[in-house]
Amino acid sequence: MSSETQASDSGAPATNRRVSFAKVALMCVVATAVVSIALNGLIILATKVALGPRGGMDPFLVALCLAPNALLAVIAAMVCVPCFGIEQARKAASIILACAMVYLAGAYECFQIAKDVRAKAFHQLAARSAGLVRAIESYHDQRQRYPDHLEDLVPDFLPSVPTTGMGACPEYTYVVNPENPEWYKGNPYIVCVNRPSYIRS
Repeated sequence: MSSETQASDSGAPATNRRVSFAKVALMCVVATAVVSIALNGLIILATKVALGPRGGMDPFLVALCLAPNALLAVIAAMVCVPCFGIEQARKAASIILACAMVYLAGAYECFQIAKDVRAKAFHQLAARSAGLVRAIESYHDQRQRYPDHLEDLVPDFLPSVPTTGMGACPEYTYVVNPENPEWYKGNPYIVCVNRPSYIRS
């Protein structure tokens, strides 16, 4: 057997090991990304349902259930960093660290999407509330005062008191002459919703 053949044979296992390690690392990272999106995507779903007409899901509770996963990912990343100084543990540490970072990135992105969903829902609420505000202003124009309660608008200005269209906070809160008008740019009344803590910004 020639020296060239021996060199080729000795180099093949090392190459195969590098390829196998790359495949394992890629598979682990992809699997972690899928799991992160699938689990943390529940935050997006819960936010959409809570702010939909029926409501029924608590995004805060879902986030609370998923928090240990994110904490575990953070701990794993912190533990892996010093392991890079140990040659025997370097490869395993690199895979675990990559998976932890991918999971945290997926969780962060899902939370940002849920935040955007929440903001969009309240922009839509503002648009739906325009008719109610017009009815209040019409009441003031005709009677020279603002209604004491939204029910005072029925039936002359509205057929019924509207709902917000959000299952998590279905009713409007209406206040005439608020105690701190400077908080509301001097408006003589406010129309708002009492948002549950889990959908507050």
